[in-house]
Amino acid sequence: MVGDLTVHRVTLPTTWDVRVEISNQEMIGSATTQIRMAEFGMTPPRVGPVLSIEDEIVLEFDFRAALATEEG
Repeated sequence: MVGDLTVHRVTLPTTWDVRVEISNQEMIGSATTQIRMAEFGMTPPRVGPVLSIEDEIVLEFDFRAALATEEG
């Protein structure tokens, strides 16, 4: 899936790897992408000389959608 991702007031095109299962009236899936904090104007945090966070991070989300039914 390709779309715009806005983080820290910076919007960039982003490609997500999406996996979906569809059964009956439901769609269940997950999506992941990797971004670099610096591209979004953020500096990776550091705590003293020992602890720091990598610039590249993985974003993941799970989703579930149900088909709307017509009442009649």
